[in-house]
Amino acid sequence: MKLRDILNEGTPRKGDFITNSSGEIGLINKYNPRAEIAYVKYPSTNPKSFDQTFDLTDTGKKHKGKTLWLEG
Repeated sequence: MKLRDILNEGTPRKGDFITNSSGEIGLINKYNPRAEIAYVKYPSTNPKSFDQTFDLTDTGKKHKGKTLWLEG
């Protein structure tokens, strides 16, 4: 495990997954740590658009080997 991985352990990263209140699982495309905004691609969204999500919490679970986050 690299030092970079240890420092960024509690923050979402590109490639992690998010589940929303309706149970839909989306993929994080971009994460802005200053504003704590994640740009997420859900299967139900337009292919050229992304949804913005705020207030993410770690579920402690994995989906396809990546961390699963919960949209608050």
